[in-house]
Amino acid sequence: DPIVDSDLIRQQPLYSSGIASGAHHAPPPNEYVWAGKERIVCNSPRRSKFVASKLIVPSEPAEFAAEGFVAFSGQVTGDIEGIVVLGDSTILFTRREIWEVSGSGPGRNGVGEFFAARRISNAGGLVADGWRSLLETDEGVFFQRNTTQLCMLTKSGGVEWIGEPIEDYLEDFPVIVASTYIPSKHTAAFAVQATDGLTGGILRFDLQHKAWFFDNVGVVASIAEYQGRLAYIQAGIVYVQDAAP
Repeated sequence: DPIVDSDLIRQQPLYSSGIASGAHHAPPPNEYVWAGKERIVCNSPRRSKFVASKLIVPSEPAEFAAEGFVAFSGQVTGDIEGIVVLGDSTILFTRREIWEVSGSGPGRNGVGEFFAARRISNAGGLVADGWRSLLETDEGVFFQRNTTQLCMLTKSGGVEWIGEPIEDYLEDFPVIVASTYIPSKHTAAFAVQATDGLTGGILRFDLQHKAWFFDNVGVVASIAEYQGRLAYIQAGIVYVQDAAP
């Protein structure tokens, strides 16, 4: 009997008939993935195509529909360079444009669909390897539009060049290697480096006071929020920002 006893006890639905999406599958090979409130969204080997998981069930692994079941996927113009789930919308970044996919999408039974992708900006998308700059905050999502422009996609769908005051810093350190958000301090932080990887530091933005700061700590490999403080790794050593008075 190929069905294990634990599955029988849980009385999980058996999709032996009906629509072909019923069987549970692993996600397709992908480069970019983002976990939303109800689904996981990733790109696919066809880089202009995105694929959404079935609705997430607590304590269960994420499950995807069969390849080719179009209700769980969609397409934009251009290769997808990064993905964000912002509220009830999926935001897809290409090199030149930003697209939004809205709609509740199909249920676990495959009934329902997403709306067609809508272009919300053609003023620039995401720089190469810009997925490392994608950072969700209370006010929107940061993204690196080009080497010297760090922008925010607001929750209302507008694009703001929020990093204009630090354009000179990004000229010196155009490579964003990591980003993190510290909710208790309303602070976004970005580890930046020169193109040769020999110099760098940390750019911080105070969302409450709309002010930028640069920490000249040198090259940083990774950053994260730890117990309400900024932590970073440098030369294999973990450093934690001093607690605010």
